[in-house]
Amino acid sequence: MTLEERHAHIIHQAIQERRLLSVKLIDEQYARLCIPFDCLPNGNGPHGVSIVLYELEDTGIPGSRLEIASDRLLALRLLDLRFRPEEFIGWPKSWHVPRDWPGMGILAHGNLTGV
Repeated sequence: MTLEERHAHIIHQAIQERRLLSVKLIDEQYARLCIPFDCLPNGNGPHGVSIVLYELEDTGIPGSRLEIASDRLLALRLLDLRFRPEEFIGWPKSWHVPRDWPGMGILAHGNLTGV
């Protein structure tokens, strides 16, 4: 399994289990606490992906929306902390990674818009 495939697997698991991620980028000193929203193919090689996240601020509210190419990831760790999607998503979306989040049913295979 390549590193990109491993990252995609971790992101898929985090989405399905509604778990937070610790995300450390190659050009940053500290990891970010993030809510995973999607994992999209990005065309950088056969296994290249971009991950779509919301970074949580110290207060626990979402800060910045991030879309990060997998080749910028230094470390990605699945945490035992959970999030409630309905607190961060207020309306149905189309997702690349299928999920069954409360109030949204199973949504898959579309463009991530309006996050």
